Amino acid sequence: MAFLMLSSQKSLLTMRKNDLQFNYSCLLNEIQNLKKAEAAHSKEQQAIADASDTDWDMDADGVYQALVKDEERITVEADSFQSQIQIVDQEIAALKQLVSTDVKQATQLGLLGGS
Repeated sequence: MAFLMLSSQKSLLTMRKNDLQFNYSCLLNEIQNLKKAEAAHSKEQQAIADASDTDWDMDADGVYQALVKDEERITVEADSFQSQIQIVDQEIAALKQLVSTDVKQATQLGLLGGS
């Protein structure tokens, strides 16, 4: 009976891990999109600055700074998801060990009872 409970718990943790991995992948995609937007905006602003013979100050550019801040925020969020995935992986490994131990004990009890 304990085997079924442990197996069910492992299945729930596996579903949780899959959900975390999906969200983590989405965040990584967002980060890549923000990096592309930063690069495109930087290139565009530099071209405008070059055409007008002025310097582009990325620190004073509100759009660029907003993109950078969004990237930083999402990177922190992605790191959090990655940590959660590692914790769930550890819990799954512990449950696998418990299931293995439970099966071994049940087998030994079955052998002892059958003698």
